[in-house]
Amino acid sequence: MPLPKDFWEQLPLKTDAELYEMLAHREDYLPEALAAAKDELSKRNLAPERVAQLEAGVRTQKAAAESKAQERLGWPMRIFIFIFCAGLFGAVLAVYYDSKGYKQKSTDCWVTLGVNPDRSLKPSRALGGGR
Repeated sequence: MPLPKDFWEQLPLKTDAELYEMLAHREDYLPEALAAAKDELSKRNLAPERVAQLEAGVRTQKAAAESKAQERLGWPMRIFIFIFCAGLFGAVLAVYYDSKGYKQKSTDCWVTLGVNPDRSLKPSRALGGGR
């Protein structure tokens, strides 16, 4: 699939850090875009120290995102949700946490609301499936 013209126009304008960020989040980009980012980085002939600095920055960002995703919802907030946020507002709060990267907080909201947060489509054992 050919990449749009504006992608090719913006690619040389991206910073080194932005290009490394693309490569760090491969799931968000087409293979063609990733190959173009690699080519652009190779054209820049970055010093090994700069490459190490960029890679360290990407690792730090990934660690921060993982930490954020694992952060639990505190008990005061769980009690608040249980008492005051049952129904639609509680569900909106769970979706909000999920969209901001707080995966565990989102799951905790759903559990507090009494909803199974397991979104997989596995058949239930009670229905004769999922051995």
